[in-house]
Amino acid sequence: MKKNKFVRFFQKLYRKWLGKWYAFSDRHKRGANLLKKAFFFLVFSVGVTILQYIVMTFLPYAFADLNDGAWGWPNIPVPLAGGQPYMVFGDAQGLGYFIAFEIAVFLAQCINFPLQRNYTYHSHGNAFVQAIWYFVGWILVSVFTNALWGICNCFLVYWGVPDAVTGIGKTLLTGIFSMVVFFFIFLVIFPDNAKLAKKARRQYEKALSRGVSQEKLEKMEERAVRFERRAHISETERREGVD
Repeated sequence: MKKNKFVRFFQKLYRKWLGKWYAFSDRHKRGANLLKKAFFFLVFSVGVTILQYIVMTFLPYAFADLNDGAWGWPNIPVPLAGGQPYMVFGDAQGLGYFIAFEIAVFLAQCINFPLQRNYTYHSHGNAFVQAIWYFVGWILVSVFTNALWGICNCFLVYWGVPDAVTGIGKTLLTGIFSMVVFFFIFLVIFPDNAKLAKKARRQYEKALSRGVSQEKLEKMEERAVRFERRAHISETERREGVD
């Protein structure tokens, strides 16, 4: 009986919150959509960052034989860090650490991309093209974070900081920076379907009033209908996600 009361209590709270959320969504549709995107974006981003740390904690042991000294480029000694080498591509602790970290990060991104695409942004664009742009963004972000981490790692190795603590630092640095940058990257590669549909429809109506050729009109209408279909599917998915 107590268990039933306990369950009913949380069901009551959930229904109350749901009612307020629907009311807020009806009054502030754009704001509600943005909040929902931000919520799922943070949940998925933090989740894959935690996964990345767990993998990075244990995976280096699989490549322990490759950790026979600093490996990488540009391998420049840093005097203030006791001559520890500065790396952009590589790791001061060895090739094994670098391989393990890149595998952990790549695995996290392979999970993050479909989650963000399908549940946060409800995108229905060309998945292959979006994946290519995501991969390019990941490479650019990785180069920057590796360059920044290379400076930090020199001092951490010099100070004898434990690997577990170093792993947390590297995960937080790359995770937080990637989270911020990818939020804006996602806005580009996963554009709002409703906005695209309205824009395509306006372009078609303007072309119609200007007496554009029938062939071009048909292509523009087909494009507008395609975006409207995507927008309808995305909106349905968002509704069902709340329901």
